[in-house]
Amino acid sequence: RPVSVVAEELDSVERREALHRALHGLRECADGLPRVSAALELLLSDDDLAWHWTACALLAEELAD
Repeated sequence: RPVSVVAEELDSVERREALHRALHGLRECADGLPRVSAALELLLSDDDLAWHWTACALLAEELAD
């Protein structure tokens, strides 16, 4: 639930577009890494999943501080 709250609070079209561009830009870095490539393709194919994972990472970063 906390991840969903963070995801909703931070959600915007501009932020999702920026995330999509960033993920797309990582494709080249993931060449030769099959598991990373598969995870990246999954995130690129599911906007909501990618957004929630981003919110999860942001929440974890905040909790670690």
